[in-house]
Amino acid sequence: MTKSSFSGSYNYYRFLPPELHRNADALIDWLATVPYLKPEHCPHCESPVFHTNGRSPKDQIINYRCSRCRKGFSPLTGTLLARSRHIPLWPVFAAARLSGLSSAELVAALKISEPTCLHKDRVIASVMQTYWPVLHAWWVPHYERRAPAFTPEVTVEAERLKNWYRTLKTLETAICPHCGGTQTVRTKERPCFRCRPCDRYFSLLGGLPVASLRFFESWGEGINALVAGDSVTDIKRCMKMSLSAAILWEKRMMLMLEIMELHALKAWILWQRNRDRHRRAMLVHHQGLRFSQDGLVRSQRKKT
Repeated sequence: MTKSSFSGSYNYYRFLPPELHRNADALIDWLATVPYLKPEHCPHCESPVFHTNGRSPKDQIINYRCSRCRKGFSPLTGTLLARSRHIPLWPVFAAARLSGLSSAELVAALKISEPTCLHKDRVIASVMQTYWPVLHAWWVPHYERRAPAFTPEVTVEAERLKNWYRTLKTLETAICPHCGGTQTVRTKERPCFRCRPCDRYFSLLGGLPVASLRFFESWGEGINALVAGDSVTDIKRCMKMSLSAAILWEKRMMLMLEIMELHALKAWILWQRNRDRHRRAMLVHHQGLRFSQDGLVRSQRKKT
């Protein structure tokens, strides 16, 4: 199956389950074609007799005027896209949103305002709910970050990361990198070993970005929080460390994802973190809730 030709360069198949690919294609094609379809009748009086009345200068949408009620209308009148702007951007916006881009990235890439971005989110969610309820049922938990489900690719990569830590934690012997001997003994809680034949010490974390990180016994909880897309403050809380240590741990672990070529998992984590920021912003906007500003540098904190 190939992506919609109206999606631009965005790979919206990345996080979608395979059974929803066809629905996503239909959504993007609908957004691209419906504004330019000729209506069958007047949406006001349902008369089939009408004539063209010019084009929209920006979007090139044909306007019509009814010969019976003399009211003007367009293909968008009476639809979920009525009174919408930036019509050519709608299919690209939907593809970018499904591919995991944050609001800030969309604002910068498409050169639209943040309120416009939120408006398009609401309209696209309504279109999904009306025409593709299965896609909407998958999208809402992921968009609002309510128990999102992993895709098969992300599930495999998350399990690889967790198995990597379990192996480091439980491994009793390892091959010495100095002499190739197998008669090694673990000396610490961390994966550090002593080779008996050459009497030299080595670590399986040597040369890796995480080699100097502390709290090895708590890495499991941190990895679970990282995979879930939790914030640095959440990682700090579950690993019981300082904020600066949590920031360093998160940065080094994200580098490990690159080294282990867990690209889908890294993209998933970044997407869920963007959704968490959006969720918090909406709670602040609608309910007046306040959150801790831990993890922000001084210039980013709002004065109270």
